[in-house]
Amino acid sequence: MRATLGALALIGLAAVSGTHAEDATEPRGPTIIPMLRSGEGRLAQRRDLLRRSDEGLAVLKEGVTEEQIKAVMTSHFHAPQRNVTGSIKDAIKDGIEDLLDKIRPGGDGDEEEESEEEEPPADGQRRRLRRAFGASKHGKQRRQLAQISSTVAPANNNYDCLYFTNIQLGTPGVSYTVIIDTGSSDLWVPSPWCTSCGNRKRYNPAGSTTSQSLGMAVTSYYGLGSAWGNIFTDNARFGNLAVTGQVFIAANGNSNVQPDYVDGLMGMGFSGMSWANSVVPWAYVGKSSLVENLYKQGKISQPTFGVWLDRYVSWSAEPSTVIGGELAIGGPAGNTARYTGAVTWLNVPNYTGWWSVAWTGISGPDGINLKPARDIRGLVDTGTALIVMDYAVAAKLNTFIGGYSTGIRGLWAINCNTIAASPIQFTISLQGYNFVLTGKDLPSRVWPTNGSVCYSPFQSSASSDVLGQWLIGDVFLRKYYQIYDYNYAAGHPRVGLAVALH
Repeated sequence: MRATLGALALIGLAAVSGTHAEDATEPRGPTIIPMLRSGEGRLAQRRDLLRRSDEGLAVLKEGVTEEQIKAVMTSHFHAPQRNVTGSIKDAIKDGIEDLLDKIRPGGDGDEEEESEEEEPPADGQRRRLRRAFGASKHGKQRRQLAQISSTVAPANNNYDCLYFTNIQLGTPGVSYTVIIDTGSSDLWVPSPWCTSCGNRKRYNPAGSTTSQSLGMAVTSYYGLGSAWGNIFTDNARFGNLAVTGQVFIAANGNSNVQPDYVDGLMGMGFSGMSWANSVVPWAYVGKSSLVENLYKQGKISQPTFGVWLDRYVSWSAEPSTVIGGELAIGGPAGNTARYTGAVTWLNVPNYTGWWSVAWTGISGPDGINLKPARDIRGLVDTGTALIVMDYAVAAKLNTFIGGYSTGIRGLWAINCNTIAASPIQFTISLQGYNFVLTGKDLPSRVWPTNGSVCYSPFQSSASSDVLGQWLIGDVFLRKYYQIYDYNYAAGHPRVGLAVALH
């Protein structure tokens, strides 16, 4: 079943039209693109609920309500039930109901067959269920396959720490700052009609001679927020790579957690997991992914991208001056100057899920494997700062590093200086390969100006104990360079990891 769904995703990509070639001298990659780093995001929201005690510890502020805690510790995942004919209420996790109200009328002409449910869902809910199982606008066959598949379960993440860069849209090109997120699949920037975008730069369709409206509205969901607006296509330039017909959302509103100086977001996941991709006409399927679009148009020789994240947080007062990492688009090996040693390749099941790998073990200095017996996938996610797992596992790991509860269940804190100087080691096993984190890899500051109080790298959320999905965040990804490879020749994607150079 995995192979069947993956093949369908490939068929969808192959069906994309509009191979508008540019001049033969156009660079084909790999293209090296710097990224900036911000310490904002969900970590900042959590920080707002904490205070520093007289003993120098991070503790919960007085008067914080359970609702406030739930809002910042909400699940990274919103996984529908595996059986799509089950209860709609069960299929949509807490928090989605109020977000559905933000969906704009679609008007996309998609006359879908009625489901066999006793109580057919509302249009917005039906669209979300269709999207949740990797379907596109013309994806009836994918929906049928998904009903009997136990592997197609989407995960949605929040932003614990943000890495962002620039992309140009339109003719003439206008530059926008966008978060780079391997845990989502949509590109969006604010529209002129955005009511919640503050002073962020807006995409003006009238100002581009190559802009095309598809006449469709969509909402892109994240674990703690969403972005909603209308779907456009336009020319895009990323570094020295250019494509035509890039599908993206011009957002009329958003409730995402990101700083005011970042305009939008670019998901680096597969197009099959894109909300925009789920409603566009067949000719535009696959064009919501920049990498897939670049490869289809012959602008890069390999459908790959490498990610290097800076090891240390910089707390500059001017975030736009802080270089925090880089992307290497195209080429089979990323930027080899950013890592050392051999690349360990880990299989990703198919093109209809996330960049996830088999999580086979995790242990502290005593060497005891604490991973539960059930199968667990590790989502490789640049949009998450920490490592998210079952509560019992995180609690045990925190005993090795003096982690103490902040008063928020699932959120521990540690002494930055003590752990950074410690020789302690933790081993994470992915697909049977061991990857080691040492004390100096672990600290993430709670307060920018305080170098002694840090978040523990091992955290938990309520859904981690019941889902087969944990998050591999930046604490790990700063230590290991990543190569995300579509690997079409083998029929399944893969992620390569190597020790990063800093």
